[in-house]
Amino acid sequence: MNILLLDKDFDYCKTLMNSMSALNDEIRISFIANSLKDLSYAYIADIIIADYEFYDTGLEIRFNNCKIIYLSEDPNNELAIPKDNIDYIIKSIERKSSNLSEPHIENLLYYEMVSLGYDLSLLGSKCVLEALKIMYYSDNALLHKSLVNDIYPKISENFGLSISVIKGNMNYATSKMLENINKEHLMQYFDYNLTGKVGVKSILHQIIKKLKSNY
Repeated sequence: MNILLLDKDFDYCKTLMNSMSALNDEIRISFIANSLKDLSYAYIADIIIADYEFYDTGLEIRFNNCKIIYLSEDPNNELAIPKDNIDYIIKSIERKSSNLSEPHIENLLYYEMVSLGYDLSLLGSKCVLEALKIMYYSDNALLHKSLVNDIYPKISENFGLSISVIKGNMNYATSKMLENINKEHLMQYFDYNLTGKVGVKSILHQIIKKLKSNY
């Protein structure tokens, strides 16, 4: 999970990071910004923790797919969490992370495919993305079932194409990606645990595994 901290007080940023790490080692701040100018449109954040002074500055519009948590030194501010209440900040992050929007999840899946080198203009790549969405929102048991019996029929229904066409195009898009990808990058993506032939199923499972481990 990528958490962005937006606060002008560097000492507070350091204190918050250390406190959060001590209380919950699964929640990490990935990026710190001290002003709106420090933020990049290209930066992908899941949750933004911002000082209340940045409220109503266009942050919500600029990062409309992000969950934003505001912090304030004023304990009576009903729109923000007290900056000294670390436990409440962590609980708010946990609640936000469990309710990420569907468009944001789709963007994350899209980003993973791009990082691997899928050509998103191909029909097969679009089918791969659809398969990932189905698998992400399914229970864990479905991840171990047959793609042909449990995943491809859903894609076929959504796209109005036969299962054989779906399967053939997904295999083609994946094979083209594997032809062009740097083998070292592929090994890194699989955490150097890659064994045997790489196919559609193993790629799908690894992408889902990476996203699930972050949420």
